[in-house]
Amino acid sequence: MPTKKQRRRRAKEQRHEWEYVEIDPETGEERTVEPKALKTDKDGARRKDAAPARRGGRPVRPVPPPSWNRTARRALPFALLLVVAMLLIGGENTPVAARILYGLLYGALLFPFMYWTDRMAYRMYLKRSGQLPPRT
Repeated sequence: MPTKKQRRRRAKEQRHEWEYVEIDPETGEERTVEPKALKTDKDGARRKDAAPARRGGRPVRPVPPPSWNRTARRALPFALLLVVAMLLIGGENTPVAARILYGLLYGALLFPFMYWTDRMAYRMYLKRSGQLPPRT
């Protein structure tokens, strides 16, 4: 069910007369184009005079290569949060020093995990953009 905003937007689109035009490169004048020329044929192929559709809506956002500095900037707040969580949730019978040690240990394990995640995302970006050949 469309929302109220979607219904209003759809109604606004229906109120106006639309005309498909293209600009002549030689004279700079506008020429009207039949909407049928923009639609696909019965077999699903686009017509020659129709503009090619882009796959996806936005350009692909570049993924930066992995670095330990960026990983440390992102993992450090989570590591500190783990230490605090271990202090609060660690258990009543566990000494405070042990809780802090457990928090630091889990925080230390977080750094390589986040680096490997960044590396995996970067390699997937390279494969999709065609810059990295697939493994054989």
